[in-house]
Amino acid sequence: MKGQKVCLVLGSGGARGVSQIGVIEELEKKGFVISRIAGCSMGALIGGVYCVDHLQTYKNWIINLEKRDVFKLLDFTLSGGGFVRGDRVLGAIEELVGSHKIENFKIPFTAVATDVNAQQEIYFNSGDLFKAIRASIAIPTIFTPVIENGKVLLDGGLLNPLPIAVANRQPDELLVVVNVNASSTPLKVAVSETADPQVKGKGLWDSWLSSFFTMDMHSNESNEKIGMFGLLNRSFELIQDRLSQLMLETHKPDLLINVSRNSCGSFEFYRAAELIEVGKLSFNLAYSDYLKKLESNLVSK
Repeated sequence: MKGQKVCLVLGSGGARGVSQIGVIEELEKKGFVISRIAGCSMGALIGGVYCVDHLQTYKNWIINLEKRDVFKLLDFTLSGGGFVRGDRVLGAIEELVGSHKIENFKIPFTAVATDVNAQQEIYFNSGDLFKAIRASIAIPTIFTPVIENGKVLLDGGLLNPLPIAVANRQPDELLVVVNVNASSTPLKVAVSETADPQVKGKGLWDSWLSSFFTMDMHSNESNEKIGMFGLLNRSFELIQDRLSQLMLETHKPDLLINVSRNSCGSFEFYRAAELIEVGKLSFNLAYSDYLKKLESNLVSK
């Protein structure tokens, strides 16, 4: 497969989207050439950073984030429409990788957002990269929407969490899709853990931080104990799951990499090192199955 061009589709899914770094690393390790990318939400961020040749820079930064670092990057607001502005975290990433125009990328790139007023998808394939990312990651009720030219822009996952058709896959390209909202069992990976003394204790603040980052995770608690955020997140997950399945039924990928939606909470970015390994393992499992199918097809002929 060395030299085979890849049309890469990166899906939405909060912190689970970090696993897509591992997928990209494994693709390149196998000799594939990524020739175009379409991404939604975290998929847009990962894809965009890759296109400006700063994926390693971003990876080095995110794997060193601890719980309190992630919390400090959340610029909370009471202005309405969402409780996080998102400017602080994107500002930190832009400071790392610089400002870029999408039309100057070496390969075609598209980020997907949703215009809630027009009830339609919005495609960013030109203009400022971080403006596109900010619109694409605006999870409803969590991040404040982007208001631009009369449009109210929210997360692309509302309408298209897996933008396969948008990617415009070419005949000579392998279609590789990463779905980080799969209903599969989470994979277990071995990663070296460094204890964070700031959050290791049993104080009220430490306990609250742990609860905050996992409050959207599915648990064994009774339905009566589901909080507002957990309920909203599960509802959004349900929408994304159904839309993703529809996309996959309509547009069959050559290689589908599934990452369980129960791998982590939406804001557990401090687990980046683990999630990247999950992405690598998920890719290799899918790639192994893909090679077996190719071999089986050759034998049957």
